[in-house]
Amino acid sequence: MFSLKGIIMENGKEQISLEELLYYILFAVISFSKGTGLDEGELLFRVCLLVGIMLLACKFLIGKYSILEIVIAGVLGIWGIFIFKITGSLGMFIYIILIIGMKNVPVKRVFITGAAVWGSCMFFSAAGAVFAGRTGVRIIHERFGMGPILRESLGYTHPNVLHITYALFMTFLLYLYIENKKKILYVVCLLLLGNAYVFMYSMSSTGMLMTIALLVLFIYFDKRKCLSKTESLLIQGMPLLCVMFSIVLPLALRDGVFYEKLNRLFHSRIWAVIYFFDRYKITLFGSGSEGMDFSIDNSYVGALHSYGLIPLIIMIAVYSFLLRYYIKKNGRKELAVICTFLFAGLSEPFLFNASIKNITVIFIGHFLYEMTQNGNNIFQLFSKYNRLFSFPCDIWAKMRGSLSEINWKRVMGVAAASGIVCFLFLFPGNRIQIEKVYGEESLCDVRGDTLRLPKPPVMEKTLYIENISEDVNYYCFTNENSHLIEVMDLRYKISVSLYTAAIAGMLYACGQLYLCRLKGKRAVISIYEDKS
Repeated sequence: MFSLKGIIMENGKEQISLEELLYYILFAVISFSKGTGLDEGELLFRVCLLVGIMLLACKFLIGKYSILEIVIAGVLGIWGIFIFKITGSLGMFIYIILIIGMKNVPVKRVFITGAAVWGSCMFFSAAGAVFAGRTGVRIIHERFGMGPILRESLGYTHPNVLHITYALFMTFLLYLYIENKKKILYVVCLLLLGNAYVFMYSMSSTGMLMTIALLVLFIYFDKRKCLSKTESLLIQGMPLLCVMFSIVLPLALRDGVFYEKLNRLFHSRIWAVIYFFDRYKITLFGSGSEGMDFSIDNSYVGALHSYGLIPLIIMIAVYSFLLRYYIKKNGRKELAVICTFLFAGLSEPFLFNASIKNITVIFIGHFLYEMTQNGNNIFQLFSKYNRLFSFPCDIWAKMRGSLSEINWKRVMGVAAASGIVCFLFLFPGNRIQIEKVYGEESLCDVRGDTLRLPKPPVMEKTLYIENISEDVNYYCFTNENSHLIEVMDLRYKISVSLYTAAIAGMLYACGQLYLCRLKGKRAVISIYEDKS
């Protein structure tokens, strides 16, 4: 028998324990709630969270835990509730649920679950935005010398959130495939194409930077078989360096040439940090969001305000010990993920809020139970119900065998040809049928004059971002004064062509499988007739 935590192989079968299965369902439910773009205050999000809490309770009841593990889980749970009471945010509470539920759960299987859930959610969210009008938040910014451009979130709460969500999906796949030298090149190419597609809508420089940093760090750590002392020291000190860069550096600069350049590089985030500290005081245990008139796009400053100075110091210490643990274990994949996410926290708020995108908490949970595993399992109320479920290992072998029968080069050729034909010949001219776009002044960061809407507002061939109101100033965009409508039309054509290519490729692959099965049956019948 081979045993590794929840993975057991015996007699050609793979087994999974009930407590492990409960955690995967918990993780899938919570991931679904954010993967579909639900907001923290929505009823369905609260229902998903309640289901997750019930699943966690069941996992604890049927599992085996030492006194130390129960005490740590209890303290963390109480702290999460305490933070929720003070701040009104469920972010830290949800992360604590994911951390304390990680006992006897392999990290790799959690990432497989995450890839399936987040990937599916992104696919259907994008399809809903393109074909059903579930666009989510849209804003208009001047980007990359192209003038005013409509930034779209494809059903999510912000274009940056869309790209960070893709970065999370990218993390799952890179973690699972980076050591597979035969497939990693194909995976990276597909991920880069997906990244370009997402960037076409989000126009998020921070999202693009995070995905590039993620890929570079994965490749770097994969090539570095053994880290030097200098590298280890820098990696272990990264949490503290990120906090100092986020808090100490902006307050030390305040003005000057270097400040101007750095502030421009981070899209006024340095100014926002200074403004934040001038307006709000630092507390030991955080404060709520009452009275705040803007949000801060920095995870560390946001954590300092929401959770307080002492919890932020604890977080720095936890991440430092976590990095030290994986340095000693030579966990290069884990180091790549943790370093990327800590770096991304400099310009995005997702590390400690309720977006549930900080996947490094899975490593924290694994680390927690690795450090406490030597205690005796005292708490085991209903452990007899923690049964094992078996399924044959050859299921995956059969699936791989079926997929190997497909000529993937032909599938890709058919898909590419279908997409190109669709783009070049089926979509001539302006397909979105829009001649004017009115954007609310509050949703635009552009230069130019504003105006009020005509009475009554024109509806034909006109798009309004986001609402129609006589009391709001608008910017008006046409093909004469911007490329905004041209870019929208190009996005639509590319999206429809890509979905056409995907459907054509899938149909061709299914047709190949059917013909292979048909040939196999005919061969069996022929052999049987010859014997007769």
